[in-house]
Amino acid sequence: FCLNRTFFLCSLSTQRSAFICLQLIESQFTTFCTRATPSMFDCHAHLYDVENLSEALLAAKQAGVEGILTVSEHFPNVEPIMQMSKDWPGLVLPCVGLHPAPTGRCVSLDELPPILDFLNANHQQLFSVGEVGLDYTPRVIGSDETHTKEEKKEIQQKVFTEQITLAKEFGLPLNCHSRNAGHYVIETLAEHNVGSTCGALLHAFDGKPGHAMKGVQHGFYFSIPPSTVRADNPTKLIKALPLDHILLETDSPALPPVKGEANVPANIIVSAKLIAEVKNCSVEDVTRITTENAQKLFSRLKGGAAADNQG
Repeated sequence: FCLNRTFFLCSLSTQRSAFICLQLIESQFTTFCTRATPSMFDCHAHLYDVENLSEALLAAKQAGVEGILTVSEHFPNVEPIMQMSKDWPGLVLPCVGLHPAPTGRCVSLDELPPILDFLNANHQQLFSVGEVGLDYTPRVIGSDETHTKEEKKEIQQKVFTEQITLAKEFGLPLNCHSRNAGHYVIETLAEHNVGSTCGALLHAFDGKPGHAMKGVQHGFYFSIPPSTVRADNPTKLIKALPLDHILLETDSPALPPVKGEANVPANIIVSAKLIAEVKNCSVEDVTRITTENAQKLFSRLKGGAAADNQG
C-alpha cells in the first residue's frame, strides 16, 4: 500500500510539473508569435498597381498588417479600390481622392467633379480622402502649350482645397502628397484648420525637418516608407519627428527598400525596424505606438468597416 501511495504521489507531482511546463511553453510561444507578427497599419498604398495581389495580401496578413489604406490617384482607380475592399473586407481600406499629378502629369480641373460626386455619395464607406495635395516637381508644373507654371500651381491648389472642404464636412482625414511642396501643403492645411477638424497625414515627406515640425505643431502626422532605408540621410526626418506623430506606410508598389524591386505591404516592417533603430526603442514599441497613432487619425480603424461609422 505504501509503495502504491508513493507512486501515486510521484505521478501526481510529475503531472503537475508537466502541466506547469506546458503553461510556460504556451506563454513563451504566444509571446514569440506576438513579437513575430506585430499589429501594423499600412497607411498609404496603391494596391490596384500591385502585381500578384492575392499573394501580396496574404503575405501582408502573415507579417502582421492589420489594414492597408488604399488611395486613388484619379477616378479610374475608384472602382477597383471599392471592389478590392469588398473582396478583402477589413484588410483593404478604401480611400478616394484626386492626386495633384495623376499618371505623372499636372491634374486638370475637369477631373475633379466625378471625384467630388463620389465623395458626396459614398463618404461613409471611406477611411480617408486621398491621395490629395500638391506636387511642384519641375516636370509636373513646367510650362507647356496649355498652361504656365503659375497656372498649374493654381489648378493644383483649387483641386486640393475643394477636397479639403469635403474632408472637413465629412470628418474624413486627408491622405496627402507633397513632393517638392511640403511647406506649401502644410501651409494650406493649416490655413484651413485641418489639424483641429479632420486631421491629415503627409506621406513620404521630402521637405525639411523644420517644415515637418511646423506640421506637427498643427497636429499633422507623417508616414515613413521602406525606401527611407536607402535615402542619403535616412535618419534626419525620423530623428526630428516625435514618435507619437509617426505612421507606417509602403506606398506599394512604389518606394521599395531595394531599388528596382516592386514594393509590397509586408515590407512595412522595414520602416518599423528603421524607426526603432533611430529612436533607440524596440520594434514592438514602434508598432504599438504607430498603430495607436493610426487609430487616432483614421478613427474608423477602431470600428472596423467604415460603413459601420455613419456620419
